Amino acid sequence: TTIIVVDALAKLDGQARSEFLAVLGKKDASEGELLRAKDLLESVGSIDNAARVASENLAAAKAHLDGLRDSQHKDALRALADYMMGRKT
Repeated sequence: TTIIVVDALAKLDGQARSEFLAVLGKKDASEGELLRAKDLLESVGSIDNAARVASENLAAAKAHLDGLRDSQHKDALRALADYMMGRKT
């Protein structure tokens, strides 16, 4: 979540930035406010950027596993990486 927010804050400006900041950390944000914040994140590509960064990092991590001998632990780490990339929240 942090990378999404940092990326969005670097890209949003003006009214859009103000709207986003007004919702950020607001414990009683309405569904409409949350949907608007999500729309703002999508509009500047922050969610897609975070997915790309995660994919790159997981690919690099899995590549490092190639140097280890085959084992159930190595298989478990690969499975965990695959699971992490497939999850949505």
